[in-house]
Amino acid sequence: MYRRVRVLVVDDDPMVRRALQRWLDASGFDVLEAGAVEAARALVATEVVDVALVDIRLGGEDRARLARDLRSRGLTTISMSGVTPHPLPPLPFLRKPIDGDALVLLIEELTTHDALQRKEAPRPDPPRS
Repeated sequence: MYRRVRVLVVDDDPMVRRALQRWLDASGFDVLEAGAVEAARALVATEVVDVALVDIRLGGEDRARLARDLRSRGLTTISMSGVTPHPLPPLPFLRKPIDGDALVLLIEELTTHDALQRKEAPRPDPPRS
């Protein structure tokens, strides 16, 4: 059995987080949301995350360091912003408002089939009577 890809959306605007959560969920992804850098770090420390979508303008928080930390954990990371692009090199960049179809295609492009379709732990055989 396979699990759905889990995407972490990191944005300080709750409306943006909710819109992305709805689009990604409808597209077959599991979605976690964080409104700040520390919340994102806490989720990554306790949850399985495959892809992180990070707003590069998080109210002065150290989002560049967050992006580096996420990449060092092996997470596929995408930066996004509603202003002139200042992507966090070498991250892929999306400009807001984000086209949901383009986001889904980018996530699929950036992740391999094996990463997308990780097997769940095998279930033990039921006891025999």
